[in-house]
Amino acid sequence: MKKRASTVAAIAVVSVLWVTLDQPSQWSQPVSSDKDLTKTYAQAMIYWNFDDRGHLSSKITVEEARQPLRKPVTELAGIFVNGNTSDQRAWTASAREGVLWGGNTRLNLKSEVELQLPESSMSLQANHLNLDLERKLARSSGRVKLISENSETTARGLLADLDRQLIKLHEDVETRYAQ
Repeated sequence: MKKRASTVAAIAVVSVLWVTLDQPSQWSQPVSSDKDLTKTYAQAMIYWNFDDRGHLSSKITVEEARQPLRKPVTELAGIFVNGNTSDQRAWTASAREGVLWGGNTRLNLKSEVELQLPESSMSLQANHLNLDLERKLARSSGRVKLISENSETTARGLLADLDRQLIKLHEDVETRYAQ
């Protein structure tokens, strides 16, 4: 009887170990490193930036914000920016995702980026755009498209002074006019 009980106990222990070790979810997932960890996370967040005189210069609305543990940036999703020129004319920018850094004054927009200039029917579309919210500048080294009622201009790279409403296109500039 003792031999039978110890055999049953041994089989039970082996069965439990077999079932435990056979769970793929416990052994196949990589161990997350510190760079993957999140320090803070927020949903439906608004950042307000003010100039030196205390006037609102930009407002960034995001669907999600995540700050990685060991990075000095905030990763954003669902971004909408309302900006103001120094004479309080409004401009807007939007993107599916981006990164906020530089004391919350620099914004790298990525994926489905659109910029609407003050009091203009012209919009700019790009895959990425770097915004300096403090200096009111936008830069891109990639393909950009300026769209208006009567024309569509494409180029590679631009520098836009949002305050002065001045856009300088860099290379491969081509304009097509509506007929």
